[in-house]
Amino acid sequence: MLLLVALAAAGPASPLLTSTVAVDLPNPTLLVDDGTTRWGADTTAQNGRPDGWNYQVATGSLSFAPGEAEGKQATTTVTVAPGTTGSMSTPDLPATAGSNWVLRTRVHTGGKPMPVSLGVAFMAAKGSKEPVVGLASHRVEPDGEGWRDVEILATAPAGTERLRLRWVATGAGTTEAASFQMEPITLSRLEASSTARALALPHVFLVTIETFRWDHASLYGYDRATTPNLARVAGEGAYFTRHYVQAPYTRPSLSSLVTSRYPAALGIADNVQSLSRDVTTVAELFSGAGYLSGGFLAQFLLSSQFGFHQGFHAFFNHPNDTDAGVVASELVQWMSDHPKDNTFVWTHLFDPHGPYRPSAEWAGRFVGDELWNRDDVTLAAGVAKARGSVIPAYVYDEGKQQRRHYVAGYDADIAYADHRLGEIFAQIDKMGWRDSSLVIVTADHGESMTDHEKFFAHGTLYDHDLHVPMVVWAPGRVPAGAVVSERSSHLDIVPTLLDYAGIKAPTNLQGRSLRGLMSPGGKAPQPFTVASVGAAEAETTAVYGDKGLKVVVDAAGKVVEAYDLGVDPAEKVNVAEARSAEATAMAASFSTWMKKQLTDEAPKPKRPARQVDDAEAEMLRQLGYME
Repeated sequence: MLLLVALAAAGPASPLLTSTVAVDLPNPTLLVDDGTTRWGADTTAQNGRPDGWNYQVATGSLSFAPGEAEGKQATTTVTVAPGTTGSMSTPDLPATAGSNWVLRTRVHTGGKPMPVSLGVAFMAAKGSKEPVVGLASHRVEPDGEGWRDVEILATAPAGTERLRLRWVATGAGTTEAASFQMEPITLSRLEASSTARALALPHVFLVTIETFRWDHASLYGYDRATTPNLARVAGEGAYFTRHYVQAPYTRPSLSSLVTSRYPAALGIADNVQSLSRDVTTVAELFSGAGYLSGGFLAQFLLSSQFGFHQGFHAFFNHPNDTDAGVVASELVQWMSDHPKDNTFVWTHLFDPHGPYRPSAEWAGRFVGDELWNRDDVTLAAGVAKARGSVIPAYVYDEGKQQRRHYVAGYDADIAYADHRLGEIFAQIDKMGWRDSSLVIVTADHGESMTDHEKFFAHGTLYDHDLHVPMVVWAPGRVPAGAVVSERSSHLDIVPTLLDYAGIKAPTNLQGRSLRGLMSPGGKAPQPFTVASVGAAEAETTAVYGDKGLKVVVDAAGKVVEAYDLGVDPAEKVNVAEARSAEATAMAASFSTWMKKQLTDEAPKPKRPARQVDDAEAEMLRQLGYME
């Protein structure tokens, strides 16, 4: 093994020290076939298969040959016969829970291309009933765009004792051979420390909670005690009453949050496009300033595959519906392991995303209460329809067609996430970090329940999908008990974090710091707060302006709907005609303003079209985004 030690490229004064241990992989070029045995692989004669790898082909065949060299880098061409489903994996390598691993290569899907997936599988002890305890993978699209970088950052979860690398090429159902080229694969173990010197704000936490509708939080007056911990810390800090997301879907919403750039500036309109390597994330900004950065995320849409690992030193990404307790426990352990480091953390809890099925301990928490007894609505169960006036398949519980069952389950999931949030705050106190921490808690989007004939889903431009909680907690830095009624949005979160940390914000951020709003006489909001939904070429946009008017415009800038939120917060009465002149003037003013926001922005990175494979499509179906 080779040990490389280097000071992070954050400037000469950066206290961040990283070390990379390069692992000697068996046959990283996939070319050698001389009959030798390496790493325990059962290879005793030349057979056309790369030595040092375990080889599994259910049907068809794979072949390997030298590719066209690019510069001095050797390449391998892998040809996949029609009907082939093939995979290869390394023998097991030793690994421990909490260790951080980086896999890198480049893949070219030119010619007659096909998708290829690479991954790191974390394994329990041999003989375990469930040997795989974690998997991080990256799928390279057959888009004909030439060489594509592959980088996977993954932290070994609890129970890890070994790992193996694996790649899969699937030509099942094809009638012609396809091929791809690959550069040598590298695997490294990453370690980092930020203890060389203290920073002015040592600990920064960003917490996002899935599908968290603002008016189901007791912090905002909801009649169920769903958020006692969030209410407690809001009383010690500040909370915002009109905070909005930039999109009602996870990936565009959180892409906008972690970059402080509009989804349109990122080229991300839905849950398919990836976060480009050309943009700078909040984790990169904090890592560059000397923070040890950890990501603790339960949501496959936020995985390394889609670029959300950028800037982190530790990165846990869990499958959908992973219990918030798993994520919180990993974060608490990581904090314990780094008591003297300057830390930046992003934690994403999947609860309360559907299906709303809290554990037995929490499931009955709100059954039979006053809200339960007041709601006797029975709903249609159209289990084959994903998003409409029926209970969607991924939420439906057999035999349960009363609305109160699903609302109580959703609220219990919120309460459970809040309970785990309380554990995170308790750990901050236990570590003695109370006076040296800043925490922001918010959501990726809301949920419809049954409003506007949308049953237990999201993806609209109504406030039940766009209006989310937002709490800022930093004892001694944020005024206790501050209530901010000015408009704010996810674009503003990164500038706010940077402001408190004393880190110079890049000039291309499209939000502004909210620090001034949390003090008397704070700054006025931006002229408009904006959220969009739909395909990039046909987006519909909700625009919040002054005097409580909200207009919804199509891609051509035409007013589609309008609501007076001051008198109609539930958006029951469309005033687009009654207030036509005012709504049209507001839309025109917004169009001019928005063009300037995007014109001043650097050109968008090229976003090749993505195809969704069967596994990803199934994940999207489980989330209710596909039928």
